[in-house]
Amino acid sequence: MSINYFITESVRNGLMGLRIFLLLFFPTGIAISSEEDDELWRLEMTIEQEPIPELIQLRKEISDKEKKNQSSQDSSKTMKEKILSFLKEFPEKIAPALKNNNESKQKSIERDSIDGSVSVELSMSGKVHSIDKEYLMFEPALGSEKKIKVPINKITSLSRQLAKVKDGQDHSEGDDFRVMLRDGSEVLGDPVEFTAESLIVAFSETRARIPLPINEIIRIERDRPIGNVDKLLLPDSPRRHIAALATGEILAGQLLPSVDSEKWLRISSPILSAEVPLSVLDVLLFPDPDSAIADVELELADEINVVEDGNNGTPNSGNDESLEVVDIEVVESPVIRNLVALSPSGMIWADELELRGSDLVLSALGMDELLVPMSRVESLSFGHEGLPASAPVLVWGGYTDEDDEYVKTIDALSGRIPSRKIIQSKSKVPDPQFMRNLRRSRVLLIPEMEGFKRALMKIAMEQKGKGCPAWSLALRGFLKRGGNIIFLSPTSEGLSFINECGLGPIRSGPAGRSWEITDEGRKLGINVEGMIKNVNASHYYRKSAPWEVWGAAQGGADGAILLGRQVDRGWVMVFGSDFYQSNDTIKEILFRLIQFNGRG
Repeated sequence: MSINYFITESVRNGLMGLRIFLLLFFPTGIAISSEEDDELWRLEMTIEQEPIPELIQLRKEISDKEKKNQSSQDSSKTMKEKILSFLKEFPEKIAPALKNNNESKQKSIERDSIDGSVSVELSMSGKVHSIDKEYLMFEPALGSEKKIKVPINKITSLSRQLAKVKDGQDHSEGDDFRVMLRDGSEVLGDPVEFTAESLIVAFSETRARIPLPINEIIRIERDRPIGNVDKLLLPDSPRRHIAALATGEILAGQLLPSVDSEKWLRISSPILSAEVPLSVLDVLLFPDPDSAIADVELELADEINVVEDGNNGTPNSGNDESLEVVDIEVVESPVIRNLVALSPSGMIWADELELRGSDLVLSALGMDELLVPMSRVESLSFGHEGLPASAPVLVWGGYTDEDDEYVKTIDALSGRIPSRKIIQSKSKVPDPQFMRNLRRSRVLLIPEMEGFKRALMKIAMEQKGKGCPAWSLALRGFLKRGGNIIFLSPTSEGLSFINECGLGPIRSGPAGRSWEITDEGRKLGINVEGMIKNVNASHYYRKSAPWEVWGAAQGGADGAILLGRQVDRGWVMVFGSDFYQSNDTIKEILFRLIQFNGRG
């Protein structure tokens, strides 16, 4: 067994803190390259281990020397040697650490960091034996054939270990449909049956089917439309279902089950009623369920003439005492959900999950049990509030220098993110193709908007943006689904774009000769110590609420080069490097921003 570890040290309130990142792998990398590893998964979790006495003493020595403004390379070397000795015994300590973790949480949180526990992030390959509401039974691929019982609340993610796919050989989604739901879930498949309560979607290349509640659906669209949907202007009718067919027709009305076949659907309006097979749909938009019901009731009321004949009562004439209306404020407590990423695309938010045979049973979409074949699950993220890490990155360069910063930004991701996970877009407006790509993606990466001008955007929207949403609506909708947006070196009117989209306020600030990662910025997992030199070109921003400062100018100035703020369920991040020039440190920081899931 080989053990790889990374050590980062940070000073918090003058005291030394320590975090160890530990990666456990099966020898010779069989878990990644074998063709027969369909049941191998990678488990990532965080536990806390009580420090060994030698580490406590070493922390004290370093803290004392720091107070005297002294440095000691020998102490640092000794620390690494002792930590390595600790790590060599670590596999045997995994189970006790998990068992005693809850006990250690009950101890005083205000304990001096010299005696503080060691936070250990584990990543290991192995087999999943069972999952229930509280525990995962996992067999590490370490040759010991021992199972460990891992509390669900200690797990960060569980990902299927697939054989490497060469770039350019990505899965073809063909004629599959994408079903988007109100809670942010998204399912890719073929709609094969429609009833009054649910839409039955079949997964491609399998017989498995799952029912999706009608009231939870907001949109169904063919992944590759047959008709000219991109050129169609769909009517603005918030209380109607809108269907765009592959044959070019647009229907608006109330969606109802077909009289003759469950593979057809009926759209009815006071003027026209039409039945169409599910197979000819390109796009189907759903209104808010409450507004649709209210609208139907109003129509029925208009058609019925109520006669006061003594049998149906008389309307209130005003003699009764008026009833007092009391507004009851309902406070919703935050709900931590689990994110199930599907293969090759899609995701479902679940409150609870359980492995039952070959199916993953989810409590999701208002259903107690929604069965998803485990073979279609790509990863599980526990207690997660974002989109799956397996989703692509959309690099938008509509107003970027295509031959310079745009290309260099994509090149900076080479070797870190597979090219099949990078979607490129140079749309000037949020057209249907851009919106489809955005809905598929986890991160929207926006290189320096060097060519952005309000006047140019206004012209583009007038010429090509008919029927398109405003940029502010497109970006805020993406954030509400849990997506993250990264702006690289926005300046001048690029900053105005951020502010006018409601993602600010942000403005330029005083620059520094160099900068450093702040304590808040450590949540990104950037393993860089000391000052970071500016590259050509670097831009700084003024520190101000609600932004968290992750990278601050040298010397405590008011400038920041790296900031982030949470908006809805996603994050907006600003990094003042335009990648005209870059180095390994700058590239690593960009990669960490892309990987950021909102948790430290």
